[in-house]
Amino acid sequence: MKSVWQLDKSKYNDLLNLPYSGWAWEFKRRDPELIKAYTAGNSVRPNYKLNSEGIGIFSLPAPCKTAESFGLHFLPNPKLSALQTMPFWLPEIMQFNFDASVELLNNPKHKGSVLHWHDIPGDKQILFSPLRRTKLSVNTNSYSTQIAIEADSTSVLDTKYLALKMGEKHLKQENINYLKEFSTHCQGHDIAHKYQRGYFPNTLIQALIALDGSLNKATQREISSALFGKKQTKFDWDNSIYSLKSRARRLISKGRDLMKYNYIQLL
Repeated sequence: MKSVWQLDKSKYNDLLNLPYSGWAWEFKRRDPELIKAYTAGNSVRPNYKLNSEGIGIFSLPAPCKTAESFGLHFLPNPKLSALQTMPFWLPEIMQFNFDASVELLNNPKHKGSVLHWHDIPGDKQILFSPLRRTKLSVNTNSYSTQIAIEADSTSVLDTKYLALKMGEKHLKQENINYLKEFSTHCQGHDIAHKYQRGYFPNTLIQALIALDGSLNKATQREISSALFGKKQTKFDWDNSIYSLKSRARRLISKGRDLMKYNYIQLL
């Protein structure tokens, strides 16, 4: 049966500027297992309200074991992209950032420092969850960060978790300088100026397109045509001069691996 998959590249364009935490959600929200868990309605859903300052407040009545199995505090609606929602990831799976932050906390010069989160610019959301520290999520055009804050939500004392992940346009020098100041203020670790190997934005876009094609039962050739063009794919499919068949196959595999488990490598 021929697939009915039609590529709309416009819906992928804005994703180029996502931080890695956003990319992790873009791949994971497509996972049929996560979609099934969300639609089953058995997971613990948070209460939500917008306070007078325009800050979104999430309150979980109990830990959500279903969401935690995916590395999340709760399951956002998988229909919402990373441009529409800010998932709260469990700090224990954010090892790339967590270890470095903890190491800095042991440095005496940081002791007693206080950051009032009201001073942090950006779109803020707060999560109250039983048995866990209160989380503050901040999203701007220059960075995305998730920080553990004190229960009274008035200050950040000895920041535990800091994940500054930048998208393509965030590497502009003025943003890097600003982020260095922010990181120092938050007792965070040095900003990672380089992308992780194998996870450049254009590669992630291609892997996401390949994944969407695969999930919609598109053939490998259809996916190659969407990625590299119909004319070039038709020419190369039998000649293999550009190895488009192999490249498409690898991107499909990469996309599926990121959806299933490698999304954690982006956190």
